Amino acid sequence: MRNLYFCCLFLLACTNLSLGQNAHEAKILRAGNTLAQAMVAGDYENIADYTYPRITEMMGGESQMVAAVKNLMEQMEGQGIRISSLTLGTPGKMYEAGSELHCLVPQKMVMTTPEQTITSDSYLLAISLDQGGRWYFLDTAQLTNANAKTLLPDFNDNLKIPAKTPPRVEARQ
Repeated sequence: MRNLYFCCLFLLACTNLSLGQNAHEAKILRAGNTLAQAMVAGDYENIADYTYPRITEMMGGESQMVAAVKNLMEQMEGQGIRISSLTLGTPGKMYEAGSELHCLVPQKMVMTTPEQTITSDSYLLAISLDQGGRWYFLDTAQLTNANAKTLLPDFNDNLKIPAKTPPRVEARQ
């Protein structure tokens, strides 16, 4: 009887742990990793496809966004800067924001130049317009809780965008 009691407590604890997880984690990571691979590979169309649609609209549509991203990446390459890896961490807590779902996803980007390796830790804002069916992303580099509502009118103030951290720069051997 005592063992049955402890088994029930263990199962209840495991159930409570899983309830705290993000139910959309697998979909967010699948979409986010597709975006990350596109960034490393210079696949501009896929980058545009996974970017929050309002950003695409503000840039004048998909073709203008693709051209702008391509131009930026070519400028970086011209300066010897290359994105060598982009990895995502575990998506955070889900927040309802009007008809959208939002959550933060940690990201680690490693860029290389002939002389340096630059590592930055930051966050993407994962956004679903259809209750978790499809996920888009927005880099939080220019986003703060103070200005989020200009781009995301229903932004949930309970979601706290972490402060930026400076990149780590190391000389290459």
